[in-house]
Amino acid sequence: MKINLFTKIFGVCLVIIILLSVLIPLLTFGSIKRQYVSVFSDNLKNLAVTLRPEISAFFETRRYQELDNYVKTLKYQLHSRITVIDRDGKVIADSEKNPANMENHKIRPEVSEALSGDIGKSLRFSVTVEEDMLYVAIPIEKNGKKLGVLRVSALLRQINSLLNELKMHIFWIALIVTILSVLIAFALSRGISTSVRKLVKAVKRISQRDFEAKVFLKNEDELKELGDSI
Repeated sequence: MKINLFTKIFGVCLVIIILLSVLIPLLTFGSIKRQYVSVFSDNLKNLAVTLRPEISAFFETRRYQELDNYVKTLKYQLHSRITVIDRDGKVIADSEKNPANMENHKIRPEVSEALSGDIGKSLRFSVTVEEDMLYVAIPIEKNGKKLGVLRVSALLRQINSLLNELKMHIFWIALIVTILSVLIAFALSRGISTSVRKLVKAVKRISQRDFEAKVFLKNEDELKELGDSI
């Protein structure tokens, strides 16, 4: 089956446009999501650093019940979950749950990192609240000795709501760009194929000894040069 030049050129352009329209938003969204999570993690870290001095005061004097009551009041102001854990992994205070009913947290990755002196970060499903959460943990220290961990976390749906809105903006932008690209590809393909058809027609007439054949092309390009030569 013979495929004309217009179909070939426009078909190739259409395939490239569709691939780019699908791949670019996917790759862009993934990069933006990582950036959002990174910024959100930094905000949680800054919050933890701000809270650490006051929470350390409760922790050092072993006023655990007062500490638990304190962090439970903070959740209404900060909209973040706050958990205080001792160096053995036992939960001392939590803004959402009763610490006595919570399992040992020593093996949690962010807690383990904080106990080693680093800033711990983790993105995973929380069995306690049954939702995906972002965790940031920092060590509680006194005279260089690790006393425990202060962990601040937030529901991932807070990030997802922003990302979903951003995803819709990216979708509409990609759709508009795709439509414009298809129209441009159509116009270019049609222009090239029309010029080539005129050239072919003229060459056929010349091959039949009709030397009156002429080609008039408007575009200033190689095809016009060829038409002028004919």
